[in-house]
Amino acid sequence: MVQGIRYGAYLILLLLAAGCGVPREVVLDLVRELPRAEVGRVVERIDLGTAQARPHLGRGWSFNEANAAGTTYVWGLGEGSEVAFYLPAPAALRATLSLMPFTYPGAPAQTVAVTFNRRPVGELVLRPGLRSYAVELPASSLRRGRNVLRFTYGYSASPQAVGAGNDPRPLAAAWDAIDLDGVPAAPGLPEATPAGLRLPAGSEVAYALCAPADAVLEVRGLSLRGGGRLEAWLELEGEGEKRLAGTGERRSAWRVDLPAAPGRPLRLALRAVAAGGDGDRHGVVLRRARLLGRAPAPPLDPCRGPDAPAAAGAPPEDELPRPALMVLYLVDTLRADRLGCYGGDGRLTPHLDALAADGVVFDRALAETSWTKPAVASVLTGLPPLAHGVHDPELGLPQAVTTVAERLRAAGWTTAAFVTSAHVTEASGFAQGFGHFDFSYDPADRLTARITAWLA
Repeated sequence: MVQGIRYGAYLILLLLAAGCGVPREVVLDLVRELPRAEVGRVVERIDLGTAQARPHLGRGWSFNEANAAGTTYVWGLGEGSEVAFYLPAPAALRATLSLMPFTYPGAPAQTVAVTFNRRPVGELVLRPGLRSYAVELPASSLRRGRNVLRFTYGYSASPQAVGAGNDPRPLAAAWDAIDLDGVPAAPGLPEATPAGLRLPAGSEVAYALCAPADAVLEVRGLSLRGGGRLEAWLELEGEGEKRLAGTGERRSAWRVDLPAAPGRPLRLALRAVAAGGDGDRHGVVLRRARLLGRAPAPPLDPCRGPDAPAAAGAPPEDELPRPALMVLYLVDTLRADRLGCYGGDGRLTPHLDALAADGVVFDRALAETSWTKPAVASVLTGLPPLAHGVHDPELGLPQAVTTVAERLRAAGWTTAAFVTSAHVTEASGFAQGFGHFDFSYDPADRLTARITAWLA
């Protein structure tokens, strides 16, 4: 099976400069930034219900579960579910799907319509119990890079609504695994070495960024092994299709101009392709791979240059209504699947669920890291840990880093923070920009009382 591994959510701020003749500077070092890029890698099996499978899952899935025998699974929810995987070259595959339909007295036979990269490839009629079903994936439907399987269910129902239990989730089918037969040999992972960025043939590394209109990708010291080549692929938000921007063959240096699209997020992928697509194990080595742009201007919106037009029909920023109150509410060590809005028992979090019902819920929100201190620093600064510097328990937020509280206070807001986590303290630099910083170990009811008093 083929897989895309995401090392981390990634947003680059590339700043525009006005005027002609301004020298280009390095705005992104692709070798150094590899740990936070998206890496494509081939796998043969997605074991649903495990942490390793989650990067494959798109919309329409619940949380990981296991039965009494220890078998892991995930419920497909609602109208349909999606799975994505990486493929270095088109090839005819057979997907074996192991799943079990949700049934209840009077339920119809569950059906699953399967599409692959938006093309129908089959329809399954599920029998009761856990069973395996084979679906042929023709080579003509496959793409180099990311491929998407979508499963559309005949029905879904909550056990609570049909008298089959207390579960409120709209269950369709429980998935155990997806296996792919016929995938090419798995290449190694891209890695940063003393010689540069090494891309095994059949692998790719992708960066999500906002680039200025005159940005250029520069590759130097390109070493090709076994007759392969290096390809640069670009995908602009809103276009939906990737395009080949440049190919490196038998050259030690080459440049690719990025599209002039200020304000539009861009995905830049570097892909190593073997001669004949046969998976040469050596791939390519890039001694230097950088994004170059004009000298930075003062800080701007991450995805808008100074001349970028506002969204169609949107009023100028200085005419937008300003909210009277903005609240950033962080809960530490809270599993998403314990909230009703994410498929948990709705009795536990009625107020948060009510807030979610009246707002926007993000299905795939990923933390920058797995522990509190750097994660909160990323929330407050918009920077990943390697950029804001809080990646060790002994380190604090540097004064040189600008927080959202500092930006708001500079714009005339009154700011305050009420904190009960020992990781987020004034001594650790988290008070930057807050006119009032209140730290204590008080329980929630006392904390709420102090916040209410301050607001009054």
